[in-house]
Amino acid sequence: MTAIVKNTVQVYGLPRSGTNFVEWALINNFYHIQYVNYDCYDFNPIIPRKKWAIKHSLEPNFYYSDNLIIIFKPIEEYLISYKKWNTNNYDENLVKSTYNSYMKYVNNLYENYKNNVLLINYNDAYNFYEKFITDINHKFKLHIKEKIIKPENRLDKGGAKVRQTSRKFKK
Repeated sequence: MTAIVKNTVQVYGLPRSGTNFVEWALINNFYHIQYVNYDCYDFNPIIPRKKWAIKHSLEPNFYYSDNLIIIFKPIEEYLISYKKWNTNNYDENLVKSTYNSYMKYVNNLYENYKNNVLLINYNDAYNFYEKFITDINHKFKLHIKEKIIKPENRLDKGGAKVRQTSRKFKK
């Protein structure tokens, strides 16, 4: 197995929870960020593909970084977003069950490692963006850029190389 280079901060979240948003925020608002969007091939019941990013792991861990940002959406919003994304294989009971297990796991992780985990609701990150960026800065002692920038347009599916599209951002 090839040795990994640890990320400055590892982003985690279920698919459609705002992980690309967090990755974009890190890359565009902080200096000297090491971030690789590693792939995973393990089983994940709500991701309908064989290859997926480690950021969507059902059990976030410290293997890829000593610091974690875990983003989530409230269950009602998450179900709407997920259903729009995956209309072919949508099983609401499976998605709810996976979401509930995931949230139980990440809440426990946060309680045990508060100094190294930032658990953030997507709505708070989006609506209070500058606070979100300064919270990251204070928690992980990163080097914030002089001007905080927020994406104005929707983001593509580029993971760590995420870019804004031409479509305006919708919360």
